[in-house]
Amino acid sequence: MKNGFILFLLLFVLISCKEQEPFKRNFDFNQNWYFTFSDNTISTLNASQNSVWELVNFPHTWHQPQVSSQLAQKVAYYKKHFNLNLSYNQKAYLWFSGVSDDSEYWINGHKLDNRQSRDSSFYYDISNYITSDGRVNEVMFKLVPSLNDTAGMCKNVCLVKLNKLHIPIEGTHLNRVESANSQSSYQLSINLYNAYSNHQTVDVVTEVFDAHEKPILELNNHGYILKPGKTILKQALPFNSLSSPNGKKTDPYLAMTKIYSNKKLVDVYQTELKLK
Repeated sequence: MKNGFILFLLLFVLISCKEQEPFKRNFDFNQNWYFTFSDNTISTLNASQNSVWELVNFPHTWHQPQVSSQLAQKVAYYKKHFNLNLSYNQKAYLWFSGVSDDSEYWINGHKLDNRQSRDSSFYYDISNYITSDGRVNEVMFKLVPSLNDTAGMCKNVCLVKLNKLHIPIEGTHLNRVESANSQSSYQLSINLYNAYSNHQTVDVVTEVFDAHEKPILELNNHGYILKPGKTILKQALPFNSLSSPNGKKTDPYLAMTKIYSNKKLVDVYQTELKLK
């Protein structure tokens, strides 16, 4: 009887530890890219051997604007091979933190986009273009540098793997709401995405932590119905700009929003709250 009780405690501890493991959304995609200069078409590049490509990691640059060089006028390509196991209830995205050059993107030969030079972050849904049967996938992009910018991939790239019920990349915003008595309150706007073709019922729970990681607030939306596509859920934060939870409106807070489907945790998203 005693041995059975000890076994029960061990199983309870193991299960508890497993539930406390960080929920991983983003995977480092900066390593083992191939790089080359070329004026060839993408079909010619696909047929070329890896020996004509240089193996690099991001961040990677080949030209600085203050340095005069013929490299500034060269068109460059990056490509990466990867395997990805994606189940029926998952989505995959490529998230670029920013690209300062004009650029063009392909996944397994399918053209995703042309982008003009700008440094803001962006991402692509690659779920419908990848293989999950063990075959290797290839992502490739082309950079056409500007003489006034650093040429290369200067920021990070992530592979983002999500449940079909999720909060998109950069999917939350803290809004300040003015009231009639001239005091401000706050609202957390949460973008929720349902990639299924029918309505889904979820529980959305947001926990707010202070600067010492102490939980101070919990907001719940149980039985929330998500239509297919994007929905915006707004959760009111019961403190204003004059009285933040601990009386110090300059302290940063962390909001951790969780989505449950059929009582199973399917997504976790963190938002830094800076009250003004």
